[in-house]
Amino acid sequence: MKLFLITFIYSCISIICFAQHPGTVTIKGMVRDSATHKPVDYASISLIAQNNNPVKATYTLANGAFKLTAPSQASYNLTISFIGFRKKTIDINAAEHDQDLGMIDLVPDQKQLKEVNVKSYRPLVKQEADRISYDLQADPESKASTVLDMLRKVPYITVDADQQIKLKGNSDYKIYINNKPSGMISNNPVAVLKSMPASTIQRIEVITNPSSKYDAEGVSGIINIITVKKRFDGYNGSININESFPAGGPGAGGSLNVKAGKLGISLYTGGGLSNTPEVANSYNRNATGAIKSNLNQNGTLANNSRNGYLGTELSYEADSLNLISLQFNTSGNHNHTKDNRISALYQDAGLTQGYHLFNDGIQTGSGADISLNYQLGSKKDKNRLLTLSAQYSNYNNSQNNAIGFDNRFQFTNPDYRQYNKGTTKEKTLQADYIYPLKKLTIEAGAKAIFRDNSSDFTTDTLQAQSGNYVRNNALNDSYSNKQTITALYNTYRYSSKSLNVSGGLRLEHTNTDIDFTSTATTIHQNYFNLVPNVSFNKDFKTSSVNFGYSMRINRPGINRLNPFVDRSNPNVESSGNPDLKASSINSINIGYNTQTKLAVTAGMNYIFVNNLALQVWTFDPTTNITKITYENLGKGGGVTGNLNLRYPVSDHIRTSFNGNASYVSLQGTSNGQFIKNARLSLDFYGSVAYKIKDDFQPYVNLQYSGPNQTSLQGHTNRLFSVSVGTSKDLIKNKLSLSAYVNNPFTKMRNKQTFTEGPGFTETTTREEYFRSVRVSLNYNFGKLKDRIRKTEKGIKNDDLDN
Repeated sequence: MKLFLITFIYSCISIICFAQHPGTVTIKGMVRDSATHKPVDYASISLIAQNNNPVKATYTLANGAFKLTAPSQASYNLTISFIGFRKKTIDINAAEHDQDLGMIDLVPDQKQLKEVNVKSYRPLVKQEADRISYDLQADPESKASTVLDMLRKVPYITVDADQQIKLKGNSDYKIYINNKPSGMISNNPVAVLKSMPASTIQRIEVITNPSSKYDAEGVSGIINIITVKKRFDGYNGSININESFPAGGPGAGGSLNVKAGKLGISLYTGGGLSNTPEVANSYNRNATGAIKSNLNQNGTLANNSRNGYLGTELSYEADSLNLISLQFNTSGNHNHTKDNRISALYQDAGLTQGYHLFNDGIQTGSGADISLNYQLGSKKDKNRLLTLSAQYSNYNNSQNNAIGFDNRFQFTNPDYRQYNKGTTKEKTLQADYIYPLKKLTIEAGAKAIFRDNSSDFTTDTLQAQSGNYVRNNALNDSYSNKQTITALYNTYRYSSKSLNVSGGLRLEHTNTDIDFTSTATTIHQNYFNLVPNVSFNKDFKTSSVNFGYSMRINRPGINRLNPFVDRSNPNVESSGNPDLKASSINSINIGYNTQTKLAVTAGMNYIFVNNLALQVWTFDPTTNITKITYENLGKGGGVTGNLNLRYPVSDHIRTSFNGNASYVSLQGTSNGQFIKNARLSLDFYGSVAYKIKDDFQPYVNLQYSGPNQTSLQGHTNRLFSVSVGTSKDLIKNKLSLSAYVNNPFTKMRNKQTFTEGPGFTETTTREEYFRSVRVSLNYNFGKLKDRIRKTEKGIKNDDLDN
């Protein structure tokens, strides 16, 4: 452990030293409309050397300000351009000191502008005090990829061999769409992100150290996906059509933005079909206790699914002080799995049990959420804001399994059917107030969440004599979980030219009532949590460093609380645990970022968790059944180092690297026996892109993952993957065709999970299609002219661990 830490810190220091370039100057200024004297935001700023090669590029902020750095003792041309204004060029001769250009006026141009082609390296990554963002629109690979594919390139994020998304090496985090949580993501994140074209996404933000204004849930942070929203009057949008094979299927997605006077509308939608042809599937369990046995299950697994989503946002600006916005999201998914396997249980006397199982399983989910925000500004200060918000959501999930048997040997279980329907209803009320001073911003707010989770599960067994299915009351129940969370928060944020410091406190009260209808059993939980947070970011000429500390809590969600027992495999039973309690987490983050030619983002994160809720496997040799559930029985900690590098070797070759190393230690008790599992995991993703022309850029990606820890008792096998692809503009900036091939030299791969507990070991192996092809056609249309305003605040329910 010490050797790992010393090696990582030494590597980061070496990279920092290599990335620093002495002899730089800062060039800054303010851009405004010469006629109205209003700031011009999102104007393009380009710094061009005397040989006409681009040096730096940036955009103006909402107040019209911009700042960039460049090597000193050189002469440049600074160009400022924006639609509807004449381009302005400023000569900067032999700059030796920082240059403050003051207020720069842009003159409106009534003529139709011709195409402006600015040659520059658009920065992919931006660092702030509590977050880092990755600009997907600046990455050519986004034209052919899904959002799930692109997450592999985002600092602090990894996607392993099982398509499990991890943030700073941890699977406890939240995913937002446009700064707001949504059931369409939280209920089925991988399926939605796989069907969401990356071309419809502006950027992905990683909130590494959420402030006290966020709910106190989430160990690692928040992944915030910002959809494409052009900020100019008129309309624009994009359409993406794609096809993946042999596993996968057709998909489509798109976005639309309309601005008409005071009304703005943004829409994003998508969906797809996915088909996985029949593949081999096996499960092996060895019992090593007093009664030794071996269970072998071999067969095939086939799957097909479909899903779709729709998100809309409406904004109405009544006047400069009153703004109303409405968001609506809906999604649905349908998954059909066919499991066909032969089971054989061997003990000392030989074969003691056998059967042939057919499992026809269908899982569906659907729902919607709607939120309304009202923002009131102040005449004295436009940044002084009061926001009132309300949100309602309702999502349903169901699971139906029809299990049949034949070729029985000493196996008497009848055929049976399982049904489970879960519902999550949520109402939220929230008030936020922002009070800015000169360099200090004070925020305060209150929030109340009212949840009503329920689950109805039944089992019907086949009666041999009548041939009918009869309800088995011993395996039925109705479960209700009502939860109320009230919270108050207060944060302070200090911002100067190069320093940003924020801190705050959040007080939350949780009241939970759990009820089992059939047994009249109730469980009540009532507790307070005081959650502190602090973040620090210091900017230098070409780099920045940041530090953050937060205490978080981890409440179990409905998927972990639901007591429904899944018996789709007679020898393996899995369920949730309604007795689970919240865990407390302490997290420390340290980061470094530079935007020199060698762009570096490096960070380290340490977490420690008490009362940890872990998934636990226990084996009963008398029934030969493995039971899987969750228990508050452990504690854990981990150190994760993250490194992201981006380097343009030349005008034609771009390279990038994204990886992390995690050392995680978990300990707890299973079946009365103490277990400790500590493991070092490595994940990295490298990319090389070659620009033959501006509209033709092939690339090669490499990925390594694992072996990764999955629980207190389990881990996966390794993965090494390669993909090649390219994109080509058929109509410049309008129509593009993209394609890539994953693992062109390997058709199939075995994905394995290894689990070990007191008296047994298990290995699950599933064959999967490793070679795949994806073709994507992307079309952009329309033009916008004036910006769409949105409320600064809105509801973010991020307090649950699903």
